[in-house]
Amino acid sequence: MIGRPLPTQSSKACSSGGGGKSDHARQHRPTGLDVSPRLAALARTRLPEWGGRIFVGNAFGWEPPQRFDFVRTEFVYVPASRQPEYIARLLAHMIAPGGRLLVCSYRSQREGAAQPIRERLQDWGFAVSGEATGVDTTSGGVATRVVWIEAAS
Repeated sequence: MIGRPLPTQSSKACSSGGGGKSDHARQHRPTGLDVSPRLAALARTRLPEWGGRIFVGNAFGWEPPQRFDFVRTEFVYVPASRQPEYIARLLAHMIAPGGRLLVCSYRSQREGAAQPIRERLQDWGFAVSGEATGVDTTSGGVATRVVWIEAAS
């Protein structure tokens, strides 16, 4: 998640913190949320300078310390029956006015392509602002999908 007044980056389900050492992350102050205390602890170990901004919690009840300009998530974190509610909660409670929710899908080893997400979001009544895909140049097929929803200003 990237938010104001200080530039910050955060991810719902921060995992182990391995992605936090990118050039982008070095320019921002990451904030992460993970339901697993063990993975959050690992992320704090890997990124000690950001440890105070790595939280343990469930996005359905967690109240963020601030609203964010960008929040990144995936559907795999939530039971299918609660996914529309989950997306609505992120937009209502975690995204700053004018911010952007990024919903990602990655191809697993069992799938031929990353699962479509644009249609699912639109079927639930969300206005999708854009979509990007990444193709696996070795074996073909869509390996990554990212769809974004703009929050109201």
